[in-house]
Amino acid sequence: LYEQTGAYDDLEGVLSSWLDRSDDEETRVRLLRRLANLQERELDKPKAAIETYRSLHAQVESDRAVVDALVRLYERTERWPELLQVLGLQRDFAERPDEINQIEFREGRLQMNKLDDPASALESFRSILDRNRDHIEARRAVESLAERADDVAREASDFLQNLYREGEAWTMLEELLERQLDVVDD
Repeated sequence: LYEQTGAYDDLEGVLSSWLDRSDDEETRVRLLRRLANLQERELDKPKAAIETYRSLHAQVESDRAVVDALVRLYERTERWPELLQVLGLQRDFAERPDEINQIEFREGRLQMNKLDDPASALESFRSILDRNRDHIEARRAVESLAERADDVAREASDFLQNLYREGEAWTMLEELLERQLDVVDD
């Protein structure tokens, strides 16, 4: 009835009340799912939905849909450290190497662009390239890290030199070494 009449705030209150009174774990899980979905989709309350999904995750850690919802909501609310954490959980669910690479690439971009942690970003991108030497986006990200003026740049540059040598990408190696000489000359 609440849904048919669009009384979503009232429905949220009813669901919360039932949740407070329920001792049955299966019932609690069902109510938490319904409440989180309502808060996210109908009420547009991302912070409340996050808290509800977190409670749900504590009950059913093996539910990928809950982790995916947290990823979506943390990204929407720009809660970067929390997003990084749940991306790690999402990666744990991944089965295919390309899926793992995609999630790990998101982690690396997040570390590089939002969390100002280039060293961790480099590790994420290196991990991808260790699995797949042809991952162009990860290679480009490492190349951008190599253009910095810090220790991370040296590590990125050393990694790229090895990558280019192993792949016999002599032109790319030559360009990298020339850029390094330009930096030294400046």
